[in-house]
Amino acid sequence: VMAAARLLDEAGEHRDAGVAWELLGEDEGAARAYERGGHLDEMEAALARERARRLGNDALKDAFHAYQAGRAHGERRAALVALRRCVEIAEDKGQYSRLAAELAGNLVAGHVTLRRRPDGPPRRFAAAPARLGRDPELAVGLRSPSVSRTHAELVHGADGFALVDAGSRHGTWLHDVPLAGRVALTGAGRFRLGTECDLEYRIEGQLVSLEVVRGLDRGAVFHVQPPDVAIELAPLFGVTASLRFVDGFPEIEGGGLGLSGVPAGRRIQLVHGDVVRAAGGELDVL
Repeated sequence: VMAAARLLDEAGEHRDAGVAWELLGEDEGAARAYERGGHLDEMEAALARERARRLGNDALKDAFHAYQAGRAHGERRAALVALRRCVEIAEDKGQYSRLAAELAGNLVAGHVTLRRRPDGPPRRFAAAPARLGRDPELAVGLRSPSVSRTHAELVHGADGFALVDAGSRHGTWLHDVPLAGRVALTGAGRFRLGTECDLEYRIEGQLVSLEVVRGLDRGAVFHVQPPDVAIELAPLFGVTASLRFVDGFPEIEGGGLGLSGVPAGRRIQLVHGDVVRAAGGELDVL
């Protein structure tokens, strides 16, 4: 088609040459052919398309740069917005659609498991209200057979943390007393889900820590905090940073943060597989 366009132009068939250049997606060449033939309306239309294409290319470059910057500096939700903008603009959407799907799939939401490198014990964090049960996708997932898929819930309000049974089959017991309604948790203590899963709890400030002391998950540790409240990580991991859940998404905040070996901003919206550096050490995001 390109050879035909040139031959038509050389033969003085400028309108047909312009059509051929359009078929190639070469509006600039089409505009030149139309101009040589005096077809001014077609020339203006081709130039308008060329200007729109260039503006689109510039917008695509800007959006992809915003994605790269957001991804590198820890602003992953902004990066995802930028990628979706790329999908809207691009003619060939495949690459950008794949990147957007990958980022959306890896963006941590709901709860997050952190581990101090190189081999510290994993700890799962969630924002209240946090559900406890046999469903592994819950904030506090437990494998004991007598635990219901959604067994109980830890909530937070003006009076602090409270425990609520979620209609479980085998019941929830607080200090060996069957739980009825919403019961406030204070200080430290122990509760049981079903017949063989016991958890000890400890409340320190705005954080309640749970440890499984009987059952298949013995030794597992969970932490629940109020939404949009920053919890210092130094007591748990020895790093100078804090963890906050914003709209259900966990973020690590602090000064001098790094992300997979690259300096990051003051906030990192977490993605599975991240290695977050803070003063005092590094954390794996599992």
